[in-house]
Amino acid sequence: MKHSIAKSIMALALAFSASAAYAELPQQLYMIGDATVAEWDCDNPLELTKESDTKFTITTNLFVGEFKFPWVKGGAMWSSKTYMPMNNGAEVGTAGLSADNREFYLSPNGQPDEKWKVTTAGRYQITLNLENSGEFGTIDVKYLGECANMIYMLGSAVGKWDSTGGKALIEEGDGKYVWEGTIGYSDEDKCLKFCETRGNWDQVTFFVPDHVDYNGNVLKIAPGTYDYMESTEYVNNQGGNLKDWFWGVEEGKTGKYRVTVDTNTKKMSLDLIELYAFDKDNVNELYMLGLAAESFNSEEPLAMTALGDGRFSWKGTLNYNTNDGDDNHANKQFKFCTPKGAWNQVYYLVPLAATADGYIEKVGEGTYPLKDCTWLYGQQGVDAFFGVNEGVDEEYTVTVDTRAMNVTLSKSISTNAIEGIETSRATAEAVYTLQGVRVYGDNCPAGLYLVKYSDGSVRKIRK
Repeated sequence: MKHSIAKSIMALALAFSASAAYAELPQQLYMIGDATVAEWDCDNPLELTKESDTKFTITTNLFVGEFKFPWVKGGAMWSSKTYMPMNNGAEVGTAGLSADNREFYLSPNGQPDEKWKVTTAGRYQITLNLENSGEFGTIDVKYLGECANMIYMLGSAVGKWDSTGGKALIEEGDGKYVWEGTIGYSDEDKCLKFCETRGNWDQVTFFVPDHVDYNGNVLKIAPGTYDYMESTEYVNNQGGNLKDWFWGVEEGKTGKYRVTVDTNTKKMSLDLIELYAFDKDNVNELYMLGLAAESFNSEEPLAMTALGDGRFSWKGTLNYNTNDGDDNHANKQFKFCTPKGAWNQVYYLVPLAATADGYIEKVGEGTYPLKDCTWLYGQQGVDAFFGVNEGVDEEYTVTVDTRAMNVTLSKSISTNAIEGIETSRATAEAVYTLQGVRVYGDNCPAGLYLVKYSDGSVRKIRK
């Protein structure tokens, strides 16, 4: 009775919630919490199997800890629709759930933060049955026995380095363990390795490449199958042959992969699901950031002029002494991004030589190579800029060729070096070569030109 009353009160409260929008069923459901192998990683929660519009199931290992069921994954998870127990802390154990703890409700914004609590680690089968409104439902939990076998993944792909807390992978049968997620290239490139159990580094067995070819501790690989060797610090209390080695991917090959470890054959397989690469041949919009653009915000960058064929331009003054009040921005004249959006959701074009945040490449007239970088998909970008030499205060045209991955700076035609006598403040109407051929644009080669002004005068200038 008390739960029916609680449900009625909850329904009444939700009905008056301005943020509640029901009569909707989830397209997908996820499971997250420190009781799961996903832990609290909102980008990689466990995904439930959708049996029907109102039924979702999952069979998984659970540890002592907590869990709940959000509708979405990613950073928006924490403030989005989430299924939570009617009784916060409802206990899950070998007997499953008690009858008075089977009901759950939908929070429209993830609050209050209420969760189920696992009291006994093991293998569980969980079924969520939703009401047609999507507002409420019941959960069935069945204890299947001890946890299935696990190994543990370490490296930049999972953001875990300590063998006492590696990313748990559950055996899917016949000695095979599978993980799917983003593997991103970096200069260090220590993407993944495994340990057989959790424990101190000198008390566990690691699964590592049988040789390395990069930085003395990484084997760079492409999709395929590779032998691994077992490596440990101590064997029968004798000195071992510990190798702190990793697998990594080639530069430009960041993407979503499936990793399969077969402990029977001692092999690791890598399969590409989706490549996350900057498509330099199909850039339709490009923006400038930095002092020249008067913006360091990738959500409000300065749009460059599209010239076609992947080329974009900007014309303005580059001044070494420009100051926006932030000392950290000194001489950070420009870099580029596409599209516009949050800092970790766009690609940046920066100097090719940039390897560390704060790098500034000083440039003048000429062409300079670019590289792309991003914080998308867990990749590690670099916050670098182009600058100018001390004393520079001139007008330039900056042209980016995304297909060639370079940027060209050319000085705009100016009257700073007039050979002759200054006359009135007339405006320039046309520019000619000394042979009388009219020229257009700001990308004329250096030399002497004749400029016709609105007052009828003609002056010779040096570009």
